[in-house]
Amino acid sequence: MCQINTINEMGLDDPSLKIKKHFGITVRMSGIFLFIREIRKFKTKKMISQKEDAKDTPSPPAIDLKPENLVRVRSREQILQTLDENHKLDGCLFMEEMWQYCGSQHKVLKRVNYFFDERGAKLYKACNIVLLEGIHCSGKQGTFLPQCDRNCYVFWKEKWLEKIE
Repeated sequence: MCQINTINEMGLDDPSLKIKKHFGITVRMSGIFLFIREIRKFKTKKMISQKEDAKDTPSPPAIDLKPENLVRVRSREQILQTLDENHKLDGCLFMEEMWQYCGSQHKVLKRVNYFFDERGAKLYKACNIVLLEGIHCSGKQGTFLPQCDRNCYVFWKEKWLEKIE
């Protein structure tokens, strides 16, 4: 059994967390959900128009990476060309701590075909995403207060990598 299946039972000894959890469920069931959905539709339309504008700049092709392939992380300039204004490529965030790996070589650990999104409790199909050996999220991203200790693998889009023959 995966720990994610019981995540809602972990760490709820703090009464304030129970209140926050209950409040979050209540909010999701209210009219705010409809408002958020409309905002997402607007953002999607905006992103589609921006992607059409960005078609003029060539993007590196996706490659069919396999475990044990040796890759080099592309340069900062090359990666920036693939990212939107939110530092994402096809919804995959390029985190600030990933910049330190530009130009470095790594082995592909495995392809990511599916992943579980804990926020929405849904399983999603992944496209052109791999994990690299030895690269984990440090949890020091700044978005986590206090620091996250999960040590998750970092998702890498194939367009951010070059295969080394």
